[in-house]
Amino acid sequence: MRRKLCGGILVAAAVALWATDAAAQETGTPMFKAPYRAFTTHEFGAAFSDPGEGVSYAMEGFYSYGKGPYDFSIRGGWAELSDETFNGVAIGGGTRVLLGGDFRTRIVQYSESFPLDGALTVGLGANVGDGDDAYYIPVGFSLGRRFEPADYPPRGINAAAGLVSTVRDLARYDAALDDHVLLEGQTQRLAWTPFSLRDGRRGPYGLGWFTQSIGGESVVWHYGLWPSFSSLIVKRPDRGATLILLANADGLNARFPMAEGDVRVSPFARAFLSLLD
Repeated sequence: MRRKLCGGILVAAAVALWATDAAAQETGTPMFKAPYRAFTTHEFGAAFSDPGEGVSYAMEGFYSYGKGPYDFSIRGGWAELSDETFNGVAIGGGTRVLLGGDFRTRIVQYSESFPLDGALTVGLGANVGDGDDAYYIPVGFSLGRRFEPADYPPRGINAAAGLVSTVRDLARYDAALDDHVLLEGQTQRLAWTPFSLRDGRRGPYGLGWFTQSIGGESVVWHYGLWPSFSSLIVKRPDRGATLILLANADGLNARFPMAEGDVRVSPFARAFLSLLD
């Protein structure tokens, strides 16, 4: 089962009319809005909180609907005020009704240049009943990044996956390829030669390797991708240079269309190739 972990920081400003020190979000109760939606279309649930001084507890139910980068939420419930005694006389106590709603939209998306997601939330709500009524118009901006740890891949080995290795082992493998220990030179050249399509065009693949010409020089490469792992090996045979990357996440390749056959869609490969120019 895949678990979702989220981390973020919240910078929020609340405008309240007749608000007390306990005021927080649109119903006067504490609430955090992440910069991304953790549900697909619908979500409902309940929240129990301690809003602060003068309130014993608050109980709220909520429903959310989301589509694309937007979602809407409505919430309602009640809060029990604290009973206090002053000079032997009981004061305070009572019940307040909590009603509110908010709109959230994503305004910043994770990219190579900025490593976080960001969302803007605007709400409107009321905290009415015993005591002074309060109305809220909270505005919040949140930044964060979601991580989705995944299970290990199935045990076993086949032509596509299953081999566990290290960078040091792959460096030895790379040296063995260069020294023709594993394959004869003629066989290796065949493996690094792109096949021809029916229309006469060259395909992006040889025998087990992606192969392409960049700046008039041969580049052979391959990538590995699983939800919990990713890898990349890029070779410039004419330069005797090789890049080997392994990661305990999918970040090396998941965001880039590697299967289309152009290694330059990877920023890691581009940085490596630029060092050789």
